Amino acid sequence: MCRRTLRFDQTTYQSIIVEGKDGNPGCEKLKGTIPWIIKVNYNSTRADTMIFDFSPKGGPSSVVGKWDKDGILFPDGNKWTRVFKSSPPAATLPEVDPAQATAVYG
Repeated sequence: MCRRTLRFDQTTYQSIIVEGKDGNPGCEKLKGTIPWIIKVNYNSTRADTMIFDFSPKGGPSSVVGKWDKDGILFPDGNKWTRVFKSSPPAATLPEVDPAQATAVYG
């Protein structure tokens, strides 16, 4: 399982940064993994939907991900299931729920 870490962009709080790794054949031993970072845009009025820009890693630029109970579901059926979430100090995230500030998906 290759994990992805999602966190708010701390410069604007208007987007989410995703850090991940791709492996061949997988990420179990972290050998041969290639790290990547992408940006995710979201609209706070439709917080259950996000637009992922996979173009920095050679993919499409506007993939819609939708919150689905315990993870993010993509149109191709792929699902990133939440593994855990962490809470940064509340003072670093004004107007953002610290409990939702960082989450790891696998």
